[in-house]
Amino acid sequence: MSKAIQKFSRQREAIYKNLSSRYDHPTAEQIYLDVKAEIPSLSLGTVYRNLSQLCTDNRLQVFNCGGIEHFDANTDNHYHFFCESCRKLYDTNSDTFKFIDDESENLNVGQVRTHNLMFYGTCKNCL
Repeated sequence: MSKAIQKFSRQREAIYKNLSSRYDHPTAEQIYLDVKAEIPSLSLGTVYRNLSQLCTDNRLQVFNCGGIEHFDANTDNHYHFFCESCRKLYDTNSDTFKFIDDESENLNVGQVRTHNLMFYGTCKNCL
């Protein structure tokens, strides 16, 4: 089955550009508030639809943490820490777990496309 080609959308590209320029793993509501300053007619529903499409197109990752979706434009394998106190999601910026990427080829269960590893706890700012 061939993948449908999405036509250009000014709103989708503004949402993607906003998300690509940040590292705080924002929620849809946070993205909406930022992009609405640029596109006043933007609706929250449009943001949700476009985030969903960007995820389908593998241009974004989405993480459900504590019932809240956080978005990340970095689709490379990397690892995250979720603070259960302030509810923020952080990149770990660590190569400590690179062995997981290497070992995934030896799982012998099929072809691994991606994986994700999430740590939960209290961040430095909340301690």
